[in-house]
Amino acid sequence: MPPQVWVDARSGDDAGGDGSADKPFRTLAKAFAIRARMEEPWIEVRLKVGTHAAGGAEPFPIRVPAGVRIVGNGAASTEWVGRAEEPVVVLPASGRVAIESVTLRGGATGIVAAGAPGRLELDLVDVAVEEVEVGIDLTRAEGEFALRIDGLRTRARQTGLHADAGAALALDVARAWFNGGVEGLVLDAGRAAGSGPARSVALRDCRFDGAEGAGFVRRGAVGREAEGAPFTFDRCEFRGSRIGLLFELPAGDVPVVARDCRFLENLNFGLCVVGSGTPCEGESRFERCEFRWNGIGAQLLAAGRPLRLQDCRIEDSIGIGVTVGNFTGPKSSVTLERCVVACNGAAGILAVSEQPDGLVVRLDRCTVVDNRGHGIERRNRKFGGSDVKVARSIVVGHAQDMVKLEPADVAACHVGGEPGFVDRARRDWRLLPDAPARDAAGPLGAIAPGGS
Repeated sequence: MPPQVWVDARSGDDAGGDGSADKPFRTLAKAFAIRARMEEPWIEVRLKVGTHAAGGAEPFPIRVPAGVRIVGNGAASTEWVGRAEEPVVVLPASGRVAIESVTLRGGATGIVAAGAPGRLELDLVDVAVEEVEVGIDLTRAEGEFALRIDGLRTRARQTGLHADAGAALALDVARAWFNGGVEGLVLDAGRAAGSGPARSVALRDCRFDGAEGAGFVRRGAVGREAEGAPFTFDRCEFRGSRIGLLFELPAGDVPVVARDCRFLENLNFGLCVVGSGTPCEGESRFERCEFRWNGIGAQLLAAGRPLRLQDCRIEDSIGIGVTVGNFTGPKSSVTLERCVVACNGAAGILAVSEQPDGLVVRLDRCTVVDNRGHGIERRNRKFGGSDVKVARSIVVGHAQDMVKLEPADVAACHVGGEPGFVDRARRDWRLLPDAPARDAAGPLGAIAPGGS
């Protein structure tokens, strides 16, 4: 067990205390000064209930040294309150730091990285960051930076977490809630110039709520990022922002893999991918995701690398369910496989191209039903060309089921007429055993008989 140093902001004594649980210090600064004289690679600073505030005994900002795990008495009862023009916490350039069970509030930034090269590891557990402009600012980080989060709540006026192109970033986030502000989590907005180092980004069970802009934003060029693992999102929810998840992807970015995510009530787009159109290796995938009550469910423009939506549900958009487009670059490829696209306001799926042979769209075993405009529409602009193919799908219940698709573009589909759903009015789009939307190879569409 590492050595422990105790701090009590209410009744501790820097002059007469010895850092024990019975005679704690008053300030973190005193504990850190003692730590500097200790040889152990790792110590714990234990905090009792209380508030460390600027203007009191505690000097601010709190400059945390390496090799320290700070453990509060719970985020609801241990607070660090900084000055409006300064960060609350400044990290060391290198080493390892852990902060647990505290609330940071009142500073310009909750946590800021030092602008010096090195390798820094930061663990955040049960940490709240409130009433700040930026929750966690890593834009000055250099060298290597590993951030591990389990239980983070940010309520920032601008950005919950902002990382830029300076450091090789390994970001592992579980159970984080980015609430409000202009943007929730931003990667590489700012000084990214195409030569940044590789990254690894994984998010699990995270929430992005109510951002004026986008809940999660990835923009800018980064060069070697293609060497890293895909960005992964598992069981994340993007709700009530202007854009839920935004990727402005240049050539060289890593693929994106999202599984079991929800995109709900976003004003413009649940998901928006806007790329350069430059072809990239590898495929981005969105698996078992739900898009509901957005302005547009998913807008996928000039993604560059192939992009696949698999076993997704895109329903109740105010406008279009899925827009696929290509306005720059030679090629963009999008596949929808076993997806339900239903009850959207303007159209189910719209494919738009302004480039010759610039767009490839594939629908395989999809159910496109009861969208109030068109079901599937191909729209080529003046110089645009696109290849849209629909196979083993159900397309029914629209003002016009298919627009500008040729017979050769449609294979083994059920278009128009009654497919034989179990209960269409209640959106039970399973097929009855004797449904017309069947052939010798089995049921068409996204949901098989007896399926969920």
